[in-house]
Amino acid sequence: MQLLFFSDIKTLTGYTDNRSVKTFLGELRVPVLRIGRNNAVDKAVFEAQMEKRYRVQQRSKTYIPKEKTAIAFATELHDLLSKEN
Repeated sequence: MQLLFFSDIKTLTGYTDNRSVKTFLGELRVPVLRIGRNNAVDKAVFEAQMEKRYRVQQRSKTYIPKEKTAIAFATELHDLLSKEN
């Protein structure tokens, strides 16, 4: 379980007060965890609820070429980088 602390959520949302962040998370139906003096949420649950609410999907992190020349270049580059000297 990866945690996302309120300070990070404040940076993402622009809120400045913990009560505002707690209300925002309550509207998203994300449970708040209390860890010592800090509040946090589960990162996976937070991202899932944000995707559901704002219909945002994460992009693929790998580049997949579509044109023949780009495919040829990518395979040549991969071959060159993977060869042993």
